Amino acid sequence: MSSIHNVTCIKAYDRVGPGLCLLCLLVCLAPVSCVEEMFRGVDPVSGAEVMCHQCPPGQFLRQRCTAAQQSVCEDCPPGSFTALWNHISRCLRCGVCGRNMEETRSCSRDRDCDCQCKHGYFYSQRAGMCVRWSECATGQGVTAPGETRTKPGLNQDIVCALCANGTFSDQVSSESTCSAHKTCSAHEKAIIKGNSWHDAVCATCQEARHKGKPATSALLTLSYPEDILRTILPSFFSHHTLSLRRLRHVVSKLPSVQGRVLRRRSLSGLNQDQLRSRLDLWIRESHPDYFRTLHKILQETGAAYTAEKLQHKLDRIKSALNHICPNGNGTELELNQV
Repeated sequence: MSSIHNVTCIKAYDRVGPGLCLLCLLVCLAPVSCVEEMFRGVDPVSGAEVMCHQCPPGQFLRQRCTAAQQSVCEDCPPGSFTALWNHISRCLRCGVCGRNMEETRSCSRDRDCDCQCKHGYFYSQRAGMCVRWSECATGQGVTAPGETRTKPGLNQDIVCALCANGTFSDQVSSESTCSAHKTCSAHEKAIIKGNSWHDAVCATCQEARHKGKPATSALLTLSYPEDILRTILPSFFSHHTLSLRRLRHVVSKLPSVQGRVLRRRSLSGLNQDQLRSRLDLWIRESHPDYFRTLHKILQETGAAYTAEKLQHKLDRIKSALNHICPNGNGTELELNQV
């Protein structure tokens, strides 16, 4: 029972006396909507105490009651509200949703607006505002989605977990889950076996060793081990992250592709994802000898560790081709530790 409701019962008891206390109790137990709320006032002329009607939600007290006249209530004007029985002289101003929030219910005369965080944000009690969901790194997937609601207990960030065996995630994401590795068909070999941060790469030995003829698999042209490496390089640079400054330096040194020169003037305003997109495009459209150029650029820009990892990946692909397809048969290569 609300405190306002209790006060109403006490006032009723004062007026009717103990003989009707049972009736008073029954009235107090009734729903609030069935009880006309009252408050104790003072007649401005005589100074005597009077019992006045309160105003219902959606209204405010325009004029106080007297011994001769009851309260006068009036509807709240647009942009204001009252949500409870009241005897206030003006309605409350409607609220405004905060930063990174959106309105889910408009303000009405008897209820303030409702807000929640925008998609991609959750309400942080510590920050006192909606903040972006965290991101799962490559090799991890979202196991519990982020919440946009602001009520305590419902305002949670995303939850990440390492991808289980047989699954991978090659994205830095707030929403992506781990995906199952590709399963090679009976006539294909796993040239690169999938790990937690990239998918498996499948091809027939003929496709992996062909010399210039169009391939029939999604690998397109696999004239060299560099072409096989090319298929996982976007995942490689998502997993082996370069600093923003270094990545910008690498992209600025990329030579033109098919006569198209990368615009460098706007590089300073690009973020990690945008710079990686430019790098991925250059790798995808470059000649097979792109690896030599990219390896050199990485070393020149101080990313020697990444260049070493890249070279190690290529060496293992070459070893895999020699092992898997010397005569069209062999076994898969494990690259989980690269």
